[in-house]
Amino acid sequence: IVDFPTHDIFIGEVVQTYADESVLTGGAVDIAQLKPILFDMNSRKYWSLGGEIATCWNIGIQLKPEKT
Repeated sequence: IVDFPTHDIFIGEVVQTYADESVLTGGAVDIAQLKPILFDMNSRKYWSLGGEIATCWNIGIQLKPEKT
């Protein structure tokens, strides 16, 4: 536990999670079905996630300079 003047932060290791079957697709959590809510301490607002942006490990390939 990290104690701050206005709040505490709990740091730990996630060892297991649970999800309702209604948010699973093919046995894995489907973020589109889950519709998570995020809290931003700086703005003190709740946020939702938008749609898919790109495929991991592929989006940066276009930024890699071509070999000469």
